[in-house]
Amino acid sequence: MLRLKALRARRGEWKGPEVNASIGEGSVVALVGPNGSGKTSTLLAVAGLLEREGSVEIDGVELSSIDRRTLRSRVSYV
Repeated sequence: MLRLKALRARRGEWKGPEVNASIGEGSVVALVGPNGSGKTSTLLAVAGLLEREGSVEIDGVELSSIDRRTLRSRVSYV
């Protein structure tokens, strides 16, 4: 289970939109919006590759408490 609570990606002074979602294992989800709305930044924040505000939990464990090697085995970005 992936849970996003008040997630906002950050790039310097810019902050993306707030995202709240619970996504179950095996689910297929689309993140849609116009150009420049923060879709890629949100995904980069979920993958731990971009600064963020809010909470990202994977199976109930906060992203910031997962070591990078374990995180890379659980989250990918293409």
